[in-house]
This record gives sequence, C-alpha cells and structure tokens, in this order.
Amino acid sequence: MDSEHLLGCQVYNTRSYVSSECSSAGLPLTPCSIRVHGRFQYLSTLRHPRLNRYMSCARSGNESVLFVLEHGPSWLKPGELMETSDVLKYSYQILQGLTYLHNNNIVHHCLDWNALNLNSAGDIQLINYVIYYASLGGLLITSPIDIPRFMPPEKIMSPVMAHESPIPESDDDFVWEKPAYDVWYFGLLLLEMACNAQLWEFLSLKQVFSKLIILFDGEKGDEALLAELLKANKLEETFRNLDTVVQNVIKGCLKIDPSQRMICRDLMALYPESLRLKYSLVSKLTNKHVELFQNFKDPFIEFSKLPLRKLTPESFIFTRPCDEIFHLWTLAGGVLSKEMQRQGLLKLIFKICRFPNCISRDGLYLGNDLSRITKANNKVVPLPIDNLQSKLSMLSLDAFFPLLCFKNNSSKLGPESESSMRMLASNIKEVDVEYQLERVVLFHRILRGFPATRELLIKEASTDIPPHYRGYTWAALLHLNCASNYTASIYSMLDHIDFSTSLPSDKQIEVDIPRCHQYHTLLSSPSAHSVLRTVIRAWVISNPDLVYWQGLDSLAAPFVCLHFNSPALAFSCLSQFIKKFLFKFFLSDNSAIIQEYLSCFSQIIAFHDPELFYHLHEQNFSPNLYAMPWFLTMFAHTFPISKIYHLWDTLILQTASFPLFIGAAILKLLRSHLLSVDFDGAILLFSDIPEIEIESIKSTSLQLFMSTPPSCAFRNWVNPDLYSTQFFPLEDDALMHFSDWTL
Repeated sequence: MDSEHLLGCQVYNTRSYVSSECSSAGLPLTPCSIRVHGRFQYLSTLRHPRLNRYMSCARSGNESVLFVLEHGPSWLKPGELMETSDVLKYSYQILQGLTYLHNNNIVHHCLDWNALNLNSAGDIQLINYVIYYASLGGLLITSPIDIPRFMPPEKIMSPVMAHESPIPESDDDFVWEKPAYDVWYFGLLLLEMACNAQLWEFLSLKQVFSKLIILFDGEKGDEALLAELLKANKLEETFRNLDTVVQNVIKGCLKIDPSQRMICRDLMALYPESLRLKYSLVSKLTNKHVELFQNFKDPFIEFSKLPLRKLTPESFIFTRPCDEIFHLWTLAGGVLSKEMQRQGLLKLIFKICRFPNCISRDGLYLGNDLSRITKANNKVVPLPIDNLQSKLSMLSLDAFFPLLCFKNNSSKLGPESESSMRMLASNIKEVDVEYQLERVVLFHRILRGFPATRELLIKEASTDIPPHYRGYTWAALLHLNCASNYTASIYSMLDHIDFSTSLPSDKQIEVDIPRCHQYHTLLSSPSAHSVLRTVIRAWVISNPDLVYWQGLDSLAAPFVCLHFNSPALAFSCLSQFIKKFLFKFFLSDNSAIIQEYLSCFSQIIAFHDPELFYHLHEQNFSPNLYAMPWFLTMFAHTFPISKIYHLWDTLILQTASFPLFIGAAILKLLRSHLLSVDFDGAILLFSDIPEIEIESIKSTSLQLFMSTPPSCAFRNWVNPDLYSTQFFPLEDDALMHFSDWTL
C-alpha cells in the first residue's frame, strides 16, 4: 500500500429470520451476518494484481456487514471517451482478474462500472467480487445484487429473485452460477466501454425489465439477439466501426446459451499478441501459497519509492502492508460503523420493523417489502487515517527499521527496547498503537528471517506477541524441533489424507463442533464448522493409534481462528501442540497417563501449599473431579478464546510440564475461596469459576515453575522427541526463510 492507495469500506444489510425456529438439528439458526462473516474469510486470501484486496469483515449491531478493502485513487467511469488502445487494455485486464477469480471458483456477478478501480499506475483492479460468494448468491442480504441492464437471459427468465427466496439452512443447498454469467456481464460492459454509451440509459427499471423480457423471449439466434440489442440502443453504426478484436470478443460473450459462451481464457487469446505480452502477469504470479506471503513485502523497496520530502513517520506508514495499516487504524480509534453512519450508509432499523405481514408455507415473505429490501449500494467510503498519522508522528524512523543483531543473542530493537510498555499487561499493550507498530514491524522482520532468527523470536515472544502476527509466531515456535522436510511439506499434508474414511467418532464430532465457542463470531459460522471438522478429522485419521476425546474441538479452536484460511497449517500446529503438551493423552486407554499427570499435579500443590493440599484431601476433592477439563483442553474449555491467546503465548514457550503450574496457579489464586468451602462448595466453585485475570495466572505460574525442583514435575510419559537436537543446523539452512511456509 502506498500513499496513492486508500483503505475503504462497504456496507450491506443482512436478512433476519422471522422466528426463533431451530434448524433440523435442533440448534438455533445462525444469523445471516455471521454466515457472511465466515464465508468472507476465504475471499480475504485472494491476491492478484487485477484485484483490490479485501482484508476484513465486521458485523454491525444492526445485523449489517462491513467489508474493508484497499482501493486505488480513481475509478473508470461511464461516458468517458476512450481510445481503442485503452479499451483493449482495460478489457484485457478485466479478463485477467476474472480468469483468476474463476480459477478460484469465484463468480464476480456484480461486474459493472462501479467494480472498475484504477490504481496509481492506471491499471484496472476489480472490486465488489466478494458479495456474491459471501452472501450466498444474495440470499443472505436484503438488497438485490444483480445489475438489471446486464442480467443474462437465464437470470431474466428466472421466476424468483435471490432476496425473495427462503434463507437456506445450509450453504451446501445453494446452486452457484457458472462463470458464463460473468462472461455475459463482461460482454455488455465492453459494449458500453467501446461505444461510449450506456444501455437503456433513459428507461426506468420497470421498462428495462420489459425490454429485456421481450428481447430474450422466443428462439432468436445469437446474431439476431445482438442486432436487436444494438438497434434498440441505436448503436448499430457505432458497433460496425469498432475494432475487429473488440467485435469478436463481444460476439464471443453474448451467446444465449451459457454453454456456448467463450471462457475468459479463450477470450484473452483473441487479443493481439503484442498487447498480451505487454500486460502479461506470468512473471508476477506464482502459486497460491507464495501469494499468501506477499503481504510480507520488503519495506526497503517501498522506502525507496518515497520522495525525500515524505520521509516522515506519518508518511512512512504507507510502506507497511495494508492489513497492518488497518489493524493500526482500529487501534488508533477507528470505528467502521461510525464512518459508515457519518456517510449515511448505515442506519439503525429495528428488526421487528422488517418483519413481513405473513409467510407462505413454502417460506416466501409477503408484505412490508420496502422495509426489508434496500437498494444495493456498492459505494466505497474512504477511511480517514489522519488520526493514525498524528499518533505516529512522534515516532522515530528507527521504529520502522529495527536492527537485528545475532552475536551473543543480542539485538538492537529500536527505541521501544527500553520502553516501560513492556512491563504492562498484554491487554493494555495490545491497544497501544505506537507500541503495536513497533512490535508488528519487529516481528515482521524476525519472521522474514526464520529460522535464522529463531532465538530472537523466542526472546521477543517471551515479552509479548503482537496479535497481528500471533498465528505465524505460534507456528514458528511449535515447529522449532521439526525437520526441514516437514516444514516444507506442511501445506500438502491434507492432500494425502483420505477424508472419505468413516470414523467411529464422526457422530460425536458433529455434536461437539456446533457447541464449540459459539460466542465467537467466526467460530459460530458454518464456514468455521467446516474448517474445524476438517482439522479434527485430519488429526484423527492421521493418528490411527489415538482416538477422539471430547475437548479436542476446544483444543483445535484457537488454531482454526488464527489459521482459518489454511487448514493444513492449523492441523500441523495442532499436531505439534498435542505432541508437546498432550503426549499419549488421546489413547483409547489413557488411564495410566492421566493418573501420572494428576499425581504430579497433586505433588506440585503439596510442595507449594501443604495447607491447601491437606484441606482438599480431607474433603476428598481430588484433581480428577475438576482438573481433567483443564489439562485435556489446555484450559481452552475453561477460558474464552481471547484469554486463551494470552495464556498460550506463555505456554507455547515453556516445557511440557508447564500446564501443571498453570493449574497450580489457578488454585493459588482461588486459595481463600477453597479453604472456606467444603466438598459441595468446591464443586459449585469449579462449576462456575470466578473471574481470574490471565496476567495473574501467567505471572503466578511462572513464579511457581521457576521455584520448583525439576524432579517434582518429572513424568515418564513425555514425548522423547522434545529432547532431540534443536532445529536443523543454522549453517545448512540459514537462507531458508519463513516465506517458504506461505504466510
């Protein structure tokens, strides 16, 4: 992102369920805004020079969804007179973007002038490609997403529009449009672009539909249909004077039968070879995995593009990746809903005011239509970054280029090294924009150099881990002991797993997943259920000697949240996490392992607090009555995801016995309560644990860990690989970057 690129936001209103009826499984129906939020996550992975990147999706209190994107400084507008060379250039670049979308099973569906953004170099970058896929073809939002004058014959003759159809219970029930839908849109858009005209310009919406129904009715041939379309819009002479290439492309698009329309790749072959070579992207595009890493761009290159007069912290922020900028924008006080309300695009409408007068037996809404249907508004509202720039204006440029030194494991990390912020609680540090900028820049550089920077990564992670790079940092820390061939094959792991294998635990998995952390916006979406199911089943199938125990879903949830768009990396992190902290816990007969673990836990309690140990023993309140959910899920079933992030930031850096000290720390913090209750009181206490500060748990557990003899926490059932040599030799693989992990 540079100073000529901006952050923008779009808003759409989602539909509401009329009643509180449950799904066929007996569970509450998932709100449409949550379903859109979950489906959006895949779209945020799309990277292409002809697409503007969508970075984030947020929910508003009015069941609206807000999409955050990066966009260029100008737009291609209808009515602008273009040279033939410009028409060829822009149309070819549109086809490049559509080809990439179609290769990733995405249909644009909203291709019109509002979707054509121009970057600072004057090249086309498409937007609005998220709404069709994210909204399940428009079924989850209140506004029609089709462009009436561009609608193809198969859509015009369809009896029911998407926003009038019942909301499907499952995403799998929806039938997607084919890429041929986009080809028709593109053909008409190119016709308008080349003829410098707008089809049906002076007709009302009702008249446009009437004209299209008459045009598509009957058994016309393709040439006759095109001739009638040109005649109705008085474009016959203009079309005859168009470049032959443009004419052939338009004719290849405007076929009544969708199966006869040319695909985008074949349409691109109609363009002159010189133009195809000039705008070729072969050298710029690689496989999908490397594209996912392109956010980790080299800031030195971006630095060199800035004029000398712009070398200030507030302008230098533009050298950072756009997702970093948006993260910092929110920390600087930016609120998406307020910006959209300021533009009048987000209004509060009570749900009861949007209910229909009645519902037919087949689920159609009748009456009160205007309150539920809103006109689609694809307007992109620029997000002001003045506040962010002012907050960063006092920073030194050194903060953007921390110097990493490896000699004697020392590093000069910029002015924040001595900052008192390091001593504050994580939840305070994570909302300080200046501190987070320094940490994000630092971890960006460290991860770029992994594994050569592994010792620096451990050192800095022990202070705190910035939320923006928590997922990649955990992945690096969990794979420190893995061989290089293992890290290189992470993204192909799921390709070798036969998911058609039936498991005895399938029914239990299906029951557990919809109940896993359902307060969490992302995890409560059907898309997250699918990813969580994939990760859990992959782990069970790939470990035939182990079985599924309830709690594995909670254990996998944090990794699914952090690596939602990379199930393979989430699966790999889960596997390494279990190997380190829950070795042999998931055996079908794990009684010996559990007994040893709980005995060790009791020993630690007795060592540090004999009085509490004796009291619990006298009440026959043994650890197996309360501690099993703690250790089997590593506390993921006890605390919400937001607290688990902070707890595991510390846990992942420690040894396999550290969870025992986290449990002991919880007991120590609840000591006064436990000493004052009997057996029944203790049961009630642990059924609803009082609010405990995670920072207190972390600091107390570290104190207990450091003051306990290693023999006190010794266990036989520990993964022997944990004592193997550290990562592959630095001198052999020093040039292997973390980018090979497709971040």
